Amino acid sequence: MLVRPGVLSQAERLWRQAQTVHRRERFREAAELYRQAARAFARGSARWRECRLQEAHCRRMLGQFRLACRLYQSSRQGAEHSLQYADSLVGEAMALRALGELARARTLLQQALRQYRQHGDEHGYAYTLWALGGTLRFLGQFDQALDTLTEALELYQELEDPLGEGFVLCALGGLSRMRGEAELSLLFYEQAHRKLEQVGSVFGRAYAACGIANAHRMFRQWEQAHRYFAAAQELYERLGDRVSYAYTLWGEAMAYLLQGERKAARQRLTAAARLFRQTRDRRGFVYVVLARLQCAGNLPSGNTRAAELLQRALHEATECGYRFEELHLRLLASQMGVESLGVPLEQLRKAYRACGSAWLDSVAVEPPFNFP
Repeated sequence: MLVRPGVLSQAERLWRQAQTVHRRERFREAAELYRQAARAFARGSARWRECRLQEAHCRRMLGQFRLACRLYQSSRQGAEHSLQYADSLVGEAMALRALGELARARTLLQQALRQYRQHGDEHGYAYTLWALGGTLRFLGQFDQALDTLTEALELYQELEDPLGEGFVLCALGGLSRMRGEAELSLLFYEQAHRKLEQVGSVFGRAYAACGIANAHRMFRQWEQAHRYFAAAQELYERLGDRVSYAYTLWGEAMAYLLQGERKAARQRLTAAARLFRQTRDRRGFVYVVLARLQCAGNLPSGNTRAAELLQRALHEATECGYRFEELHLRLLASQMGVESLGVPLEQLRKAYRACGSAWLDSVAVEPPFNFP
């Protein structure tokens, strides 16, 4: 059947509609349109692979990580040695990172870096550095993460890409908070918020707002913290986000806990835990345990159920490689009197410093802890 010049096929119309709503960060609607378009294109064609890749990006943003991984893998069929292949490696690595498979994620990112370098794609290379920096942060390798993210920021600045700059600044803000540098964290997040607002990224504004809130939480500036947590939540709800929204709820729960408002803290922790279960976010589970044990009031020394929960969270943290969070859990174990899981304080301080964090050196060693 011949198609008149200037008349788009149904597949192309679906593809263009998907791109339009994707640019507007309407990820659920875009994912469905990409899926429909892929069905309309010839299986295995270049456009079919692109549809699978873009749907995978949307599914990842929606917290559908396993589905995203399958889509990324299918998008690579017949696309070896292409930029699309490298793009799919980075996307799958980001999904695997959320699932706690950090070693596999790092391997894919290093493979993608080599491919982008071979193709001379500086934007792809910078994006992958950003993803790798975040992965190193998850692994508790803060000094390496800082070097990697700094390289990404410098490259995005050379490319004059404010969107890329904004997200790297967010990553530096989160890393700085974990390193015990709350003032620097706030500075990075405020710079990121301005850039992401200028380019019109709703998700970026939400992400930066949550970071600003957490920085104020570290300073115990509750009014500012709650204002920015509320702003982030409103934007995430508008987008239908479940991944970053869950961490925003956790941060707000910590703020309420530290203010002594345990009922409000438990409400937000329950909502965060539900989202973490839905997305199978293992790191999120560890964070919920860190807050939930403290919500009980005085840490329950001799409480068998609490000790079992702590043991389960430690298993998750050590199996996934969440070194920083593992240290938080061992700090709690020491305070709870669970000697088999705890670590002497001076040994803990050395372990935090080995990660590249001075957080424990600057806080009172008594609960509730304002975990960064």
